[in-house]
Amino acid sequence: MEGEIVMPSLGAFARELRDRRGWTQPKAADRAKVGVSTLRKLEQNSGAEFREDTLENLANVLCATGDERAHWWALAGRTGRALPGSGPEDVALLVAALDSAPAAWVRDWRVRIANDAHRRLFPGLADAESLPRWMFGDPRAKLVLPEWWDEARMLVGMMRHLAVSGRGHGHTVDVIRAMSDYPDFRRIWDTGVVHIARPGRLRRIWSPATESETTLREALYPTSESGVIIVGFPAGADEVRSGGQAVEPVAQDRVGELGVGEGR
Repeated sequence: MEGEIVMPSLGAFARELRDRRGWTQPKAADRAKVGVSTLRKLEQNSGAEFREDTLENLANVLCATGDERAHWWALAGRTGRALPGSGPEDVALLVAALDSAPAAWVRDWRVRIANDAHRRLFPGLADAESLPRWMFGDPRAKLVLPEWWDEARMLVGMMRHLAVSGRGHGHTVDVIRAMSDYPDFRRIWDTGVVHIARPGRLRRIWSPATESETTLREALYPTSESGVIIVGFPAGADEVRSGGQAVEPVAQDRVGELGVGEGR
């Protein structure tokens, strides 16, 4: 008589995905930037709690399709992230197709995919560990953002709100703690500033290469991967004069997608 059918588990799924790629545990751990012991515990279904970014990094290197990612998060108990729909490969195609407009996919405070136009406008952001790390740790941020201080205050204010909200608070807290060595971040944080959304939709950007300034109207498009695609469209003259302060109600909800990482 055949033995019992083994039900799915995160550990077994991780081993299966790793075996498909022909990777040893050390190789998979190195690619995912996690400890070998962490991967070993996960594959053994040890019952240990794993950080959101650890699971994210492993999913990024092990999961090849949107279905695999959805199943990964379901096994990890993050049902809110186990939604069917467009996977990273579909998002990449969309972002690349918007080549005339700067576009990027932001998830868990990190740019996951960016097209060439976005990379030119925001040098270093696509390769940064997180959006806050770039804002406060890369001198190019202050160079290309004429309103850097206001932008920084809005960013910190939104992080403060998302750190305690029901959506995405787990990963946001991790990112905030990682910013403790940045004086400007701490200075703004200590003011108690809070934002639930950007006060305006316009962003001014300076291009050192062309020695010119561009004003973009940012549009946010949530994805099923618990992130958001940000596209910058040239702002009209009337919008620039008004400062783009009118914010559609739906935009306030969508800003929260920037830091979504399901709460633990």
